[in-house]
Amino acid sequence: MKKESDKKEKAYKGQSKPRSQKASILNFLNLLFTLIFYWPMWTETNQNRKNVRYIFIKFSAWHFAGSDKLWAGLVIRICEELQLSFGKLFISVYRAAQYIEGDVKKIIVGSHKEWKTKKFLCIPLWLATLIIMLGILGLVALFSVAGIPSGESGKDGIAAVETLAIATLGLPAAGAVRFTLLVGKNLIFSQNLNVKRMIDNQKLSSQLGFMNEVRKEIDILSNFIRFMEVYERRKIRVVLEITNLGRCTPGMIVGVLDAISILLSSEDSPFISFLAINPSFIAKRVESSGCFVKVEKNGYAFLNQIVSLPLTVPELCNASKKMAFENIVKGQLESPEDLFLEEMEGMKNNTSCSSDVSTVERGLENDTQIPLLSSTSQPEMNIGDNEELKSLIEKALKSIYAEGNLHKYITDNSICMRRIINSVRVSVNIMAAVDRDLPPPEDIAAWVVLANQWPCRLSWILQCLEDDEQRAEIVQHTTGEVIADDTKLLWEVFSESRIELYMIRDEIASLLQQDGDPELFEKFLKIDFHFTVREAKQFRLFTVNLDHSIKKELAILLASSNLALDRSQINQARGELLSTGASCPVTVTPLLPESVSSNPTQW
Repeated sequence: MKKESDKKEKAYKGQSKPRSQKASILNFLNLLFTLIFYWPMWTETNQNRKNVRYIFIKFSAWHFAGSDKLWAGLVIRICEELQLSFGKLFISVYRAAQYIEGDVKKIIVGSHKEWKTKKFLCIPLWLATLIIMLGILGLVALFSVAGIPSGESGKDGIAAVETLAIATLGLPAAGAVRFTLLVGKNLIFSQNLNVKRMIDNQKLSSQLGFMNEVRKEIDILSNFIRFMEVYERRKIRVVLEITNLGRCTPGMIVGVLDAISILLSSEDSPFISFLAINPSFIAKRVESSGCFVKVEKNGYAFLNQIVSLPLTVPELCNASKKMAFENIVKGQLESPEDLFLEEMEGMKNNTSCSSDVSTVERGLENDTQIPLLSSTSQPEMNIGDNEELKSLIEKALKSIYAEGNLHKYITDNSICMRRIINSVRVSVNIMAAVDRDLPPPEDIAAWVVLANQWPCRLSWILQCLEDDEQRAEIVQHTTGEVIADDTKLLWEVFSESRIELYMIRDEIASLLQQDGDPELFEKFLKIDFHFTVREAKQFRLFTVNLDHSIKKELAILLASSNLALDRSQINQARGELLSTGASCPVTVTPLLPESVSSNPTQW
């Protein structure tokens, strides 16, 4: 918007070009003189100007979430930003010399003159001020040359001199003192300070007139912006970018929306509000706020009364996602975390000279604990070689945005992209630090994406693998038979256990909501990335972006489910379902709870 407005101003060829926004002594004196001695006139010419100056104000609702009146924080933010843009002195002079309390209608006249001089005794105020100043200078010069007359008051012409001095200095001096006091008061008690004082005043803030008092401060700023539009010969629009509204409580959300509709939506308002929200989420919060009284609770209807132009941003296509991911990657790799690598190198140097084997390292033999650093063997990769480590990280990240199909599985959320990038960097660093054989960088990136996009389903697979390992140990201990198969694909593990997951779907509904598209999950493991049990065992030790509490909760639910339903019955039901290939589990129905009515094959 700002670039477009600058482009229009450069291409403008009208008679009255917009004034320069550069600060200078001449512009300062000119604006001060105009504020004191002229009234603005709204004509068809200045109302139809195409040049626009935009002032952007970012308001993060989360920063003011601790306030009882969040919308008052919005007003304070507007006041502070406008004072920085125009200058606190000019706004104070405007309040003293231009602002008239009450509703002032904006009347458009047919004249081509944009300014009207203020009058004092039917003569221009600037001329009257000039005459008075010349009179004062004349008196001062007269007294300095001829001296101040002495004698008794009222005699020998002293009365005439006193009358002339009072007439010349009295009324103008009183007016100058009053104007100076008003400007000083407005400088000390600015709009944002007035709003804060009203918030602290419990008697006023608890009354219905509180918002009306705050609106007066907004009206002052709105009128000042209209004045500056005439002065700068361009339109001025204040663009409010309201974000993080969903993090606040329902009552605060309603307060901000009310402020937008009541305070900032008056006639000829120079404010443009942009709300970056999730409509479904905000609508639910509004409905739960209790602001509806004897009215149907409909948060969407409430939003429709406030939002005049709903703009839904479409999802990014694959090419755009690749470009956005690449930009984020290059932005982060331009300033790598060398400190992290140096710390790891220092830790390794400190531990490599020790011949004792720590308890943590002894725990590696049982896979119960993972050593961050090993001192018993030479590393295959030198952790201090930053260039080699950077190369591995770059290859892993490049496999997402430059090669293969990984970019199709990530979302267009920038936070999610950054989470994936950081997880890849940390995973590669940890794998290199524990002296393990590093898998291909493409597989590392794919595993991180898998854990980020489908945390619940991946945790379910890891829990099933853990249960299968424990059962294999029992069978091997009792019969001596080895039944573990590390070459089995993860998709096969998930397919064989999806019925158990389907049975506990109600208990894990909140966990399943974290997962992405189920069809993409199937395509990921079934077609594009054939991860095996062996690879899963290797990666699970270094999966930093997977919440382990999900796996623990699934383990508890699975254990309780197995108590109610015998394992052999589940295997029998699974076998019958897979052998018949039926779309509806007819033979499984007697074995499942009565609440199961959907199609489990879609899991």
